[in-house]
Amino acid sequence: QSMATPAAQQLTVRRASLTLRTALAARPRTSPWVPPARHRATTLRRPDTDTDTDTDTDTDARRMTPPTPTRAASPEPRDPLPFLHFSTLGLSTRDAYAAWRESISVIFAAERDGRDEATFHADLSAHHLGDLLFSRTALSAQRFVRTPAMIRRDGLDHFLIQVYRSGGYTGMAGERAIRLAAGQVSVLDLAKPMTTDACESETLSLLVPRPLLDALLPTDALHGAAFGGELAGVFIDYA
Repeated sequence: QSMATPAAQQLTVRRASLTLRTALAARPRTSPWVPPARHRATTLRRPDTDTDTDTDTDTDARRMTPPTPTRAASPEPRDPLPFLHFSTLGLSTRDAYAAWRESISVIFAAERDGRDEATFHADLSAHHLGDLLFSRTALSAQRFVRTPAMIRRDGLDHFLIQVYRSGGYTGMAGERAIRLAAGQVSVLDLAKPMTTDACESETLSLLVPRPLLDALLPTDALHGAAFGGELAGVFIDYA
C-alpha cells in the first residue's frame, strides 16, 4: 500500500484517471507512418547549344566538367509514436480501482460486482497509430458494460478487436451470447450494447474507426464475433 500523503495520492489518482481519456481523445496531426518528403532531387543542367563561336569554348568546358551532385537533405527525424501508460501501481488499495474505473469510463462502465477492490490491479500501455489505438493490458477480474445511454452520450463509433493472451470472458453482445477463451480474437461494436464478465486477463486490443473496417468487409454482423486458430495467431504474432 502506498505511503504517500492523502493529497499526493489524490493528485496521482487524477493524473492516472486522465491517462486513458487522453489516449482516446488525442489525434496525431499526421500519420506517424508517413515520413516527411524532404529529399531534394539532383537536377543536371542541360549544356548550352548556342552555335556562336564566342561561346563554343565555354560550352565545351561545361560539357567536360561533371556536374557537382546535390546532396540530398537528410530526412527529419520522425516523432515517436504517441504513447500513454496507465498503472495502479503506487496507488492505495482504496484508490486503485476508483482511478481505473474513472479512466476506462470513456469506453465502458466497469464493475467489480462484489469482488474485493483491495486486490485490484490494472496496467495499460497505449500507442496511437494514426487513426488506430493499440493497447496492451493486464487486469484483475471485472465486468464491462456499454448501455444504450452511454452509446448516445459518447458517440463512439469504433470496433474493439481483442485477443486474450490469458484469461477470457463471457457475456452478451446485444442479443448474441459470447464466450472468449485465451488465444481467441473477439470483435465488439462499441456503437451497440454489450456486457462482458472477464476473469483476470492479459489482452491485446485494437480500436478501429468504423469507416476503416466498412471499407474492407461487411460489418453488420461483427458484434460479438469470435475467432480462433490462424487468425488469432496472426494478431498475436504481429502485435
